[in-house]
Amino acid sequence: DLELLQAAGQAATPPDLMKSLAIAENRVVAEVERANWRLSTLIELQHLIVTGNVGEQMLPNNSFKLYRLDQYVVCRDPDGNLREMIIAESLPKDRLEADPVYQTIFEEATPLPQTAEHILYTCTEYDEKAGVWRTKQVLNDTIVPGTEGESPVSRFNALRWVPVLGEEYEIGRAHV
Repeated sequence: DLELLQAAGQAATPPDLMKSLAIAENRVVAEVERANWRLSTLIELQHLIVTGNVGEQMLPNNSFKLYRLDQYVVCRDPDGNLREMIIAESLPKDRLEADPVYQTIFEEATPLPQTAEHILYTCTEYDEKAGVWRTKQVLNDTIVPGTEGESPVSRFNALRWVPVLGEEYEIGRAHV
């Protein structure tokens, strides 16, 4: 601890500690650049300033996927903590049919929906008794294979510019 070193009469930081801190800083900066966090953060701030709300999902590759307010709904507890979030993504049918994960859903669908786009729902809900977040994706009223899971930490967040207790969203207090 730097304070202990200074109390012991060592005013300067030891070189090996400085080297270790520099290595750690370089790793953090490299990850920020690789995952493109700067752009995601800029877009998040723009949404928060203009609408007061933005949804985010941390992907397995440590990057963020962002959602506009018209793409998600949330439920919060009385303290304002997120308890449930449902995201609706409109995806083109040809993209879904090309993906083997979704092919079985289209093969089993009766009748096969003929729309050009389909809504993929991503649902995450906190199970207070188990202390875990349960997540799944649903397409055409069918759970997408391999998308059900649980985690002690949520990969989803619904940010608000000004959190107000008892309100699910930031409404009417944006700065534009």
